[in-house]
Formats: sequence, structure tokens, C-alpha cells
Amino acid sequence: MSHLKQFLSGLLGAGMLLCLSGCQWFGRPATTPNQPKANSPESDPSISITVLASSPLQDAFVERAAEQFCKAHDNVSIHVEYVKEGEDYDGALTKAVREGSAPVLFMLDGAQDLENWKPMLEPLSDEGWLQRVDKSALAAINEEGKLYGVPVTISGFGLVCNQAVFRSAGIDLTEVTDFEKLRDAFSTLGKKIKSEELKSQWENLESVSEFPAASSSYLSDWVLGSLLGIEFDTASQLMQAQSFPLKHSDGLKALVDLQADYSRYAQEKEKLNVITMDDASIHGLATHRIAAVLASNEIYTPISDADATAAQQLTMLPVAISGSKQDSILVGAPAYWCINVNAQDTQKIAAKEFLQWLYTSQDGNQLLMKEYQLLPIIKNYPGQPPESPLAAAVLEYIRQGRTIPYVSSGLSQEAGSQFAHGVRSYLSGDATWEEVLSQVDEKLSKDSGAVSSENSEP
Repeated sequence: MSHLKQFLSGLLGAGMLLCLSGCQWFGRPATTPNQPKANSPESDPSISITVLASSPLQDAFVERAAEQFCKAHDNVSIHVEYVKEGEDYDGALTKAVREGSAPVLFMLDGAQDLENWKPMLEPLSDEGWLQRVDKSALAAINEEGKLYGVPVTISGFGLVCNQAVFRSAGIDLTEVTDFEKLRDAFSTLGKKIKSEELKSQWENLESVSEFPAASSSYLSDWVLGSLLGIEFDTASQLMQAQSFPLKHSDGLKALVDLQADYSRYAQEKEKLNVITMDDASIHGLATHRIAAVLASNEIYTPISDADATAAQQLTMLPVAISGSKQDSILVGAPAYWCINVNAQDTQKIAAKEFLQWLYTSQDGNQLLMKEYQLLPIIKNYPGQPPESPLAAAVLEYIRQGRTIPYVSSGLSQEAGSQFAHGVRSYLSGDATWEEVLSQVDEKLSKDSGAVSSENSEP
């Protein structure tokens, strides 16, 4: 399960298990009633939709979304279940299917999941409002002209920086347009941190950057994903690849090295293997302990919750991989809403109406963009854009066409895990960068075209 799917599932989950029925709220055990087949004579005027979400970060979003939807659909109940802490989302979904308690609405990552779960997916090609979604965001969940999912959001990934910190060191980030200039900016700021020249202004500042290597999905989906988006055009192309000859892998190595070399553990890089995204965001950028980290625009919300001023000082620089496209950020849909084809017809209709309301109505978009600062998935969306400077930056990159496609859903979980393990070995000094890529190439070749039986519908 991707790092971002965990985050987004959290936005749609709850701190406790919730039952939304006509806007009434009750706690209940973490079980889902068996879903009757479509056209069942047992169908009832009241419609119950079950949503499988991940271990949540917040519950406000789903509460408000369900409450507003229920006002216009008082016969609809939305039951939200979440994956227990430490449990794998895909494993939980597989278990629910095998036990006959499959949810109506759930999340998939894209191309690999589409191949694994296709028999269970309701086609959504007839949903006219999806014509307003950029085709590139739908490519990973589209097969033979049929669409099977709705993007949860559009995300952008780049180098998130506190421009106020860099500016205090005499560095104008608008002039950082390639890797060499980025390296110079890190060097200049690093020297001023070491000399304590900025201590009076930034008391907590101890290093330029951080590298959260503890997260496997962060390393595979985003860090490696930036390179994959340069090397492959689509997730399907990546999934069908028989080898992994990454032409610009040295450029990615340089970017990884830059962050490690200017982190607090520059002399003990193995310690980066326990650094989490919270260390980089809530305990890093939000406290002005660091000034930069590779991240998606979703990092804004936890930073803003910790320190609103620090969040407003953020900007996003391109993923500068030397020798390749250096002026762009990684953009795409890292997770998709999918509907269970075996659910009752009334359930599927209600689920489709909920998704359409969420992404095309004024109220739905205000929740997405104002409350949680997520990017809109449709063109000419209703409402005002997010207030997050990171979201604004991503929208501007998209407007200028300076984007790298998000194709990581075409990477097998095994190959992604191998890369994450390899990076940690590299940071610990137990493997060379060439060995890391060679091991991933070997894993990709073995897994190419294979469908994981663990995640497939039985």
C-alpha cells in the first residue's frame, strides 16, 4: 500500500469506527455485513454503503462529507471501516473478500492493482463527469478503453523548501533551476548553519535537509517514482517492462546523496534509516529544524497543524535529477476509488453519486480543497483553489506543463520493497548504488507480468 494511500485513507477514515446513517453517528464493531448480490430481492429502501479506509489520521473530513451528502440522501447510510494499525490494506481487502464481507467502496493504487482486482471492479466509463478529469490521471486505471477508478486526488512531489530560511542566507530559490544550482544553495545554507550565522534568526535550525528512509513506500513510490516517470511514459509500460535499464540513475543517486550529506546524520548515514516523514515534517520543517525535504504537497496539512506560519513559508522546487528533465515535479494520481461490481445496483448507484458529489459540487470541493488542501481532480472545478502554497505551486507546474508522470503503480510491490531495502543498505555502507539498482532490475525481471496471488480476488 502506498504512503499516500495511507494518508488519504486516513482523511476518509475515523479515529474510531463510525456508522453514518442519515447523519446519525454510532460506534460499532469492525465488521462489515455480507453484501447481497446485485438485483437481490432482499433490497431495502434504505441503502448501506461500506467504505474500507486505512488507519486514520483525522475524522473531520469523512464526518463532514457524509453529513452533507446525507442531507440530500436521507435513505443512505455510509459505514466506514478502517484497517487496524500495522495491518496491510491490500491484505485486509483480500481478507474481506474471502470472508464474503467485501466493501462497496475501496482504494487501489493503479495499474498493478487493476490487473489483480479487475474481476471485482465496476466499470465507470459511463460516468460523464469523469470526462472532466485529465486523461493522464486516469491512464493507470484504464484498460482497453474501460475506466475502473476515480482519482482520490492529484498529487505533486518535489523538493519542499522553507523559502524564508533560504532567503535569510541570501539564496533566491526562484533562481534554483537545476541540480548544480540546488547543490550550491545547499552548500551555502549548510556553511551558514555550521558557522551559526543564522542562529539568532533560526534558533532550531540544525541542518539543511532530512531524508526519511524509514518509509518503504516513500522510497519506492516517490523517490524512485521520480526517476521512473522520466524513464517510462505510463504505469502500464513500466508494468510490462522486462528489464530496468535506468539511464539517469546516477542523477537520482546524486539527489539522494545531497539530502543525506546535508542532513543531521551526514557522518552517520545509517541513522537516516529510522527517520520518518513525521521527523521531516512535524519535527523538521514545522519546527525550523530543517529547511528542505523531498515530499508531496500533502505535507502541508500536518505542518500547518503544527505551525501555520511555517507552512505558509513553504514552496516546491523541481525534482532536479541531473542529466535529465530538471525543471519539473512528479504529478499524478497515487490512489483511486473503486466500486465493487458485486454490490447491489442501488449501492453502486449511491456510491457513484457520492463520488460525483464529492468532486463536482461546491460543497464537496470546499471540503477537499479548503479543509484538507487536496488538489482537485477535475478541470474547471467549483470553488476556490487550496490556500496551501504547495498546492498552488503544483497547480502552476501543471499549468506550465512542467510535470513528470506518476507511473509507480506499475511497479510491483516486491521490486519497490527491494529498492527501499537497497537504499537503506546503501546508506549503511553495505551496498553500492550499482548493486541497489542491479537487485531491483533482477527483482523486476522475475516479477514482470506476474500477478500477486496474495492480492488477487479468490
